[in-house]
Amino acid sequence: MFIIDFNPIIVSIGTMQIRWYGIIYILGFVFAYFWLNYVGKKWVKQFDKENVEEFILYLMIGIIAGSRLFEMIFYRFESFIANPLELFKIWEGGMSFHGGLIGTFLAVKIWSVRRRIEFWKILDLISPVAIFSLMLGRIGNLLNGELIGTPFNGPWCAIFSGVDNVCRHPYPIYAFISHLLLFSWLIFLIYLNRSTLKKFFGSKLLSINFLIGYGILRIITDIWKIDNIVLGLKTGQLLSVIMIIIGLGIFAWTKKKWILNKITSEHKK
Repeated sequence: MFIIDFNPIIVSIGTMQIRWYGIIYILGFVFAYFWLNYVGKKWVKQFDKENVEEFILYLMIGIIAGSRLFEMIFYRFESFIANPLELFKIWEGGMSFHGGLIGTFLAVKIWSVRRRIEFWKILDLISPVAIFSLMLGRIGNLLNGELIGTPFNGPWCAIFSGVDNVCRHPYPIYAFISHLLLFSWLIFLIYLNRSTLKKFFGSKLLSINFLIGYGILRIITDIWKIDNIVLGLKTGQLLSVIMIIIGLGIFAWTKKKWILNKITSEHKK
C-alpha cells in the first residue's frame, strides 16, 4: 500500500500558482516541437521552423479547448452549470482525452487545408506525440491525486488522501503503462518496413493503430477506474468503443479504396 499525497503546487506567488500539472502539459508541447522539427521535416517537406511553430499553436488551441470543454460537459456537468468559470481553471487538472482528440482532429484539419498538406500524413506524424503527451498527463493526474481507481486491497493498492482513506487501484499508473505500450508500438511501426505495412493500412498506418490501440487499452484499464456508467459501460469505455469503430471504419474504407484502385489499374492494362 502507498499513499498518494503529493503537493500539486510547485510554488505560489500571491494568487499565482505554478502547478506540476501545468508544467507537465507544457512538456508535452515541447516534445511535440522537437518531434516536428527533427522527425516532421523528414515526413513533410513543408515543415520549416515557421510552420512548426504555427502548427503547435493550432494544436495547443484545439487540444486545450476540446479537452476542457469535453471534461466539463461529460464529467463535471453539474459543477460547470453551477460555476461556468470552472471551464478556465485548466491548471487544476481535468482534461478529457476524447475531447482533446476531437480538438486535435479539428486543428489538424484546419491547418492542413490552409497549408495544403495531406490531412492523414499530419495525423500519422503526431500520433506518437499524442500518446507520449498522454503519458506525461497521467503523471500529472497522479500528482493531482485524481482519476481514482476502484477499491482494492492488493499489495500495490493506493490511498488517494485528497478523496478518502479507501485503498484503491492506482488507475493513473495503469493508464501510464498502457500509454507506454502504445507509444512503443507506434515507434516500432515507424522502424519496420513501412512500405509493406502501408500496402495493408494505406497512408493512415499510425493513425489507425493509434485509434484502435488506444481504444482497446482504455477499455481494459477503465475496468479499474471510478467513472459514470452509460449504456452498461463506463463513459471512457463507451467513447473508446466509438474510437475503435471509427478506426476500423477508416481501415475498411482505405482497403476498399485500395482494392478499387488496383482493379481499375488492372483493367487499364
